[in-house]
Amino acid sequence: MPCSVMSEMIDINTYAYFMLHKYFLDRFLERSKSGKRSCLIGVASCTWLGFVRPFVHYAGTKASAGYLSTAINYELNHTGKRPDGSDTSLIDLQCSTPFGVGTNLVKTPYKEVTWLGFTAKVQTYCDGLEKDIG
Repeated sequence: MPCSVMSEMIDINTYAYFMLHKYFLDRFLERSKSGKRSCLIGVASCTWLGFVRPFVHYAGTKASAGYLSTAINYELNHTGKRPDGSDTSLIDLQCSTPFGVGTNLVKTPYKEVTWLGFTAKVQTYCDGLEKDIG
């Protein structure tokens, strides 16, 4: 895989994901001071759960997303009320790990023919996530 492609993948799948959490967590902590709940749903991929050839670079970037979400969620669940008045129990953090969602990111005849039966539409997947929030 060319270095430029790997660099782009890291920027999209890792850097942007980390910055999204950094941006919203401060705002969610502030909201929790007034008793408001918040939820941040990140998306990784099932590839981060194991070694998947030929997607090891992609799986690595998705693993960083999955582990970051897991770690922050652990910290939030074990902190409770903080001295500044924020309440971490009002913040939900989820990381979804889909198997196959039919997006326009990769368009190849191979994907469309081979994975058609295993690929969910984006709207179907999002509807499922929304129902699971509670």
